[in-house]
Amino acid sequence: MSASTKSPFGSPAALRAMIAGQEQAARAAHQANVVLTPEQAFDAAMDLWSLCPEQLHAPPDAVRVREVEQTRAAWKKLKQRPSR
Repeated sequence: MSASTKSPFGSPAALRAMIAGQEQAARAAHQANVVLTPEQAFDAAMDLWSLCPEQLHAPPDAVRVREVEQTRAAWKKLKQRPSR
């Protein structure tokens, strides 16, 4: 191949690998947009919960509590400002 006809993707194998990766990413994105039935959503939640059930009864994280309080205070200040 001459320099003017050389593929910007390198070899044909590299191009095929890139296309396969994009197709796989498209399939994963499509699966992520599928709406679960309530039963499927509950089963998925239980699967996640089973990974670390102690989190259900764990005390709240102090940093998270502080961030939530700061966020609520900021929103309260914004809501009190007169609209333009």
